[in-house]
Amino acid sequence: MVFDRLKSMLGGRVDGPSEPLRQALLPINAVSNPLYVRALAFVHDGSSPEVLLELDGAHQPELMTLLKYPAQLQSWSRWLPDDVKVRLREAGVSGDPNKTVPNSRSQLYRNTTLTQPQFLRFGYVLAAIGHGPNRQVPGVPKWLTALANDLCMVLDRAALPHLHWPPERFADLLRNDGMAEGDIAATVLLALSEQANIYGSSVVQPHELPGIDNYLLGFGHQIPPQAVLRLSADGRKGIAERVTANPAVGPVLAPIIARLAIDKAKGVRAAAIAALALLPGDLQTNALRPVLLTAPVAQSAELIEYLSRTQAGGALLDEAVGNGAKLGGAVDKANARREALHASAEVQPLIVPPFVPLPDALDEALAFQQLRSYVDAALNRSQGGQFEWQKQQAQLWRQLTDGDLQQIVRAAQGGPKPKVLQHFNTVQLAQSVPAFNLVHLMRLETNPKRNSVQWLVPHRIEQLTDLRQVDDAVVRTLNTREAFDMVPRLARESSWGTTLDPEVTWPWFAVHLDVLQAWLSGDATDVADALAVLAGFPTIPPVVLPSVSAVALGTSRRNRPTAQALLARHGAAPTLAAQGLADGKGELRAASAAWLATIGDPAAVPVLRKALAAEKREVPRAAMLAALQQLGDDISADLGPDALLAEAVKGLKAKIPPALDWFGFDHLPALSWADGSSVDPRIGTWWVVLANKLKDPDGSGLLDLYVGRLAPESGEALGRFVLDSWIAQDTRHPDQEQSRAHAAALGPQRYQWAQDTLKRILARPQTDPQYLGWVRENAARPVEQHVRDAFNEHQATYLGSAAAHRGLLALTTRVPGIELAGAVQAYIRSHGARRAQVDALMYPLYANGQPAAVQLLLSISRRFKQASVQATAAALVERLADRRGWTADELADRTIPTAGFDADALLRLDFGSRQFIGRATPAGTIELSTDNGKPIKALPAAREADDDELVKAAKKQLTTSRKELKAVLAQQTARLYEAMCSGRTWTTRDWREFLLEHPLVGQLVSRLVWVENPGPKERLFRPTEDGGLIDIDDESIELADDARVGLAHRVSVGEATSEAWVAHLADYEVAPLFDQFGNALPAIDRNATQVTDLKGHVTDTFSFRGVATKRGYQRGPAEDGAWFDVYTKAFTASGVTAVLEFTGSYVPEENFACATIGLNFLGVRRRSVALNQVPDVLLAECYADYAALAALGPFDPDWERKTGP
Repeated sequence: MVFDRLKSMLGGRVDGPSEPLRQALLPINAVSNPLYVRALAFVHDGSSPEVLLELDGAHQPELMTLLKYPAQLQSWSRWLPDDVKVRLREAGVSGDPNKTVPNSRSQLYRNTTLTQPQFLRFGYVLAAIGHGPNRQVPGVPKWLTALANDLCMVLDRAALPHLHWPPERFADLLRNDGMAEGDIAATVLLALSEQANIYGSSVVQPHELPGIDNYLLGFGHQIPPQAVLRLSADGRKGIAERVTANPAVGPVLAPIIARLAIDKAKGVRAAAIAALALLPGDLQTNALRPVLLTAPVAQSAELIEYLSRTQAGGALLDEAVGNGAKLGGAVDKANARREALHASAEVQPLIVPPFVPLPDALDEALAFQQLRSYVDAALNRSQGGQFEWQKQQAQLWRQLTDGDLQQIVRAAQGGPKPKVLQHFNTVQLAQSVPAFNLVHLMRLETNPKRNSVQWLVPHRIEQLTDLRQVDDAVVRTLNTREAFDMVPRLARESSWGTTLDPEVTWPWFAVHLDVLQAWLSGDATDVADALAVLAGFPTIPPVVLPSVSAVALGTSRRNRPTAQALLARHGAAPTLAAQGLADGKGELRAASAAWLATIGDPAAVPVLRKALAAEKREVPRAAMLAALQQLGDDISADLGPDALLAEAVKGLKAKIPPALDWFGFDHLPALSWADGSSVDPRIGTWWVVLANKLKDPDGSGLLDLYVGRLAPESGEALGRFVLDSWIAQDTRHPDQEQSRAHAAALGPQRYQWAQDTLKRILARPQTDPQYLGWVRENAARPVEQHVRDAFNEHQATYLGSAAAHRGLLALTTRVPGIELAGAVQAYIRSHGARRAQVDALMYPLYANGQPAAVQLLLSISRRFKQASVQATAAALVERLADRRGWTADELADRTIPTAGFDADALLRLDFGSRQFIGRATPAGTIELSTDNGKPIKALPAAREADDDELVKAAKKQLTTSRKELKAVLAQQTARLYEAMCSGRTWTTRDWREFLLEHPLVGQLVSRLVWVENPGPKERLFRPTEDGGLIDIDDESIELADDARVGLAHRVSVGEATSEAWVAHLADYEVAPLFDQFGNALPAIDRNATQVTDLKGHVTDTFSFRGVATKRGYQRGPAEDGAWFDVYTKAFTASGVTAVLEFTGSYVPEENFACATIGLNFLGVRRRSVALNQVPDVLLAECYADYAALAALGPFDPDWERKTGP
């Protein structure tokens, strides 16, 4: 029956198949000539429809390859294997089949002699080959999707304006296929609107084909709104975005857009609401009225928030509720938020300051000089190259005259663009010609398709004080829609590129509030970007307040705190937070309680008490109690033993979650209250369950209040048990018997696979020698080695994870600081790749607050291999410092552990009848002696006269002190070195109290040279072992009470003074803690952003790594292919990260040749920092690191060719 219909499709033609059709189907000839002839005949005149079964049968896979994946939309055109190309040439395909095969179909689509029935049958053929189209929509014929896909895949983007395939042509094909007229418009829209999951912009997608908007203007009214629900979320979103891009189609698509405004996908809803905003008010009302009547509450929040911004929108919502819409509660909340904002309106005028446009003026002589230097350097790089492209480049640079370069300089000021400009890349010009500002560079852009704004702004970011300068530069130069669209993206914190600070971007958004509002209506990332911009506004614009308040009381855990912090400036914040206490979601009630605590107004206590009395769920109850305590309310009655037991009994009525089956509840330690009475075991069990429910590892809240009711030793025991249990669960590995069984089966398989691979590779010509060597090496390994490898791999696998139970860590804060820090350090050493767990462990360190824990947190905040963990630690350090009223540096000074040493730098270990003394050594060990000074190697065994408890405590103290001493000396040495690099100074009082007189740091301080009041009247000195201060002439000095004290360095004190102090230290046999006087400022261009004068010194990757890590650098992030090419060292106090660039290495690392490249610095948001913005001492020290790496090997002019694996 199907074949009969195919035969009758508008008849055939009497003349033979056209040449374009023959060429388009010619690859089928590589399978079978008869098959090719029958396929050709079917498309030409409709004969032999049975050929579709053959195409869809045994020949399916190879036909798909031979025709280069017809009907498949892909990110790029797949390359044909050599054997396939040979077959195609033998079949008659001329030239390079990679190009000829798709080009032949491209020519076919441009052919005007083929009839519509022939193209219809061609679509049938495409759909029958291979797996068919990869972009399908229910109800859309496969042949139509296949035809649209194939057309786009073989089409060059440049040909779009000349394409003669409007939607009407697809509609006519459907008509020829017998589709009912009423279904055609919807089918065409669906076929062209569904989007493929492809990357890049080189491939045309069907929704980009010309003429779709015009077709919609004529036929869009025939498309039922429900039809678009057959599309994927991306396809539905694309329809809404079509209206945003061309509002002219909005009226005809209004019913569809209204339906998408309550779509199940949030991104679609956001795009639809942005499109709705472009429609006339009465059109919006008419389209939304029927939609609101059946709108699900869960999918209507954004639409309700949008409508509630205006009086007309509010009236429409009230009408819908009155007519039976189930949105009453949500509408009431929106109205309450709006009323709260109006009632507390403190309208402050938003004054947008004027901006200064970037100048047209240019130092022509300087620009010419820099341009000439760039060309000369490019010529030097390309001269002598062995490749043809290098020779061509050298010839090109050699031909450039001074006159050519002067023309470029004039073009930068608005003159005509010379032809030679096409050989220059504007990004390279930005890097090499600092005299050109952003306007000049945009004028020199020769490729209108290049995203110049995105690529050029990072290189001139230091010149920008206002985003409007960029907008103005675009007006004066590029003046394209694409360039204007890029301007607001420069403010996106989510962007992978450069982001401008909110202080720079807010004035532009102040006059483009529609963009900000659209972001606030978008997905979580859009909202986060909008809130970041709003943080720069001096006052929040009233028009966006409803949207911000909706986020503040919304479900986004990421954006909710940011929105709440923004609203803290607004008088409505307490009222809004109080409204949240009545929300139907427990998570939002808890968040609202926390918000009230942050606002800090005690007037909220009655509201919280009322909410607490009605609250049934544990998480919000905990948050409300914590908020009450934070606001100064007395919650002792809520924390009494009877109240806590009642809470536990109630909470444990439900079964303990199966996810906690691993936890040893039966082995929880027996606990005591602070008054010595016993704690009911159910309370400890409930606290574990509650902590797991709260999912917050920060133990500084309610759970800390609970644990604080225990006796100190019970708090320690509980925390220790939970911490050990959590780590044990997270780090479980298979037992050895399981691993042996696994290896016994897998090892021989791997051995056989290695042998088979070697045979296969040896039979393949032109195999890469390096790969062949690896295959031979793998095949040569005995089966026993494969078994051992499989065993070790299996042993290293993790059987579980405790990441989902991070909330349990909130119970660990009473573990002694040194013990907690030791456990965290041990976890990081053995399991540091488990980023989420390491991140969670930062919170107990913060909440513990004891010196050892704080110092580890500080250390991680300054330098850590995982940037996200480092950021968490830094945020917690800042929070802890704020809580104590200090800066982060002051926090670090005031929490340096003493490791049990007294103020006189002695560790006293009491056995009762006798004492022993410990003294710290520079090597980080403890030398022991009796109380009369006789050295001993270890503490002796107890005597009968000794106190057993004191002996036990003394030995425990010695063990703890040894651990803590090493950590303190390492951490404080690193801190002092960074203080020297950043130029930090202390008041005389703080320097004496926290450094000089510290029992451990004091010995580090005495090995350094210090400066009183750095500057013209500075005075250098060093501390002596007896606590005195002497200058270069051995004269005692006294520091002024109001003096500032910092560290000396060669850069700041000069060469002569440096040499004198080096001799002084040598005379007194003082071993410097680190070198202060050896590294001078390099002779480099401080206006540049990178130093490359030691580029090309060749060594090996292992030697490079050894020196870099010894100097405090860590491996940079691995990019594609596990490749990295930088080592980095963060200097937190200076806000910069030093980056040592080299030719690169793999992870895991192998030893092969590498070479130095350069030194540069990154600042906030990883922006490049000019060398003149880097502190002098820091630059000198980092250049010394760069030089030390270069010293590993000589310069090799052929370094680029000789390095790499």
